[in-house]
Amino acid sequence: MRRHCFLKPFIIGFALAAVPATSSAASIGLIDFESDAAGFFTFAQNAANVSTVHPAVGTDGSRGVAASVSADPGSYAGAGLGNTTNNQFDLSRAGFVGGSLSVADFDTIAGNFDVNIPVGQSLSIRIEPVNGGYNERVDLGVTIPGTGEFQNIAFDAASASDANQKTTFVNTLNGASATGLKFIFSINNQTGAVGSQFVFDNIEFSAGAVPEPSSFVLALSGVMMLLGRRKR
Repeated sequence: MRRHCFLKPFIIGFALAAVPATSSAASIGLIDFESDAAGFFTFAQNAANVSTVHPAVGTDGSRGVAASVSADPGSYAGAGLGNTTNNQFDLSRAGFVGGSLSVADFDTIAGNFDVNIPVGQSLSIRIEPVNGGYNERVDLGVTIPGTGEFQNIAFDAASASDANQKTTFVNTLNGASATGLKFIFSINNQTGAVGSQFVFDNIEFSAGAVPEPSSFVLALSGVMMLLGRRKR
């Protein structure tokens, strides 16, 4: 009986010690627009009919930035953050090194932002390497319908379904060094968006390695075996 009492806390303690420490993701960048100068919110395509309003009213009355649609921009209108001269989303902050970046590394990228989209409109999101363009994009498969109020939208690269896009993206980063990311949005209903204003605030990217569960799984298996033996 004494052996049993001694063994049980030992097993529990061993199991807890075997759980790998969770590593928090490293920031790739946060833009809250409170102190950033205008000019880095740049438009990817059809910029003539879409203008930047900076600052605009963001969440809780804070400063944000808006994309104001003045005329039908045609088949596509998009805007983004991060470029070669003002790289807001620097991959090196997360420890990514050009030449050795993998798709698994890329899949750890996640982010969130606040956005106010007019009712009847919707946006989709993609990311591009700052040293690439539309052909090196990854479509995140996130479509955000407008509510006329601010929403906090979370996204992650792992949810992107096109494996070829991911491979091209990673190859581009490795070929010209992993410098950073561009955050791009697309206005999905361009004609109806004329006169609309899409306000963005608190755009953030992070990334980090996901802890390997193997050590925990092995330890848990050992604990289950020991407990099974004690019962017998």
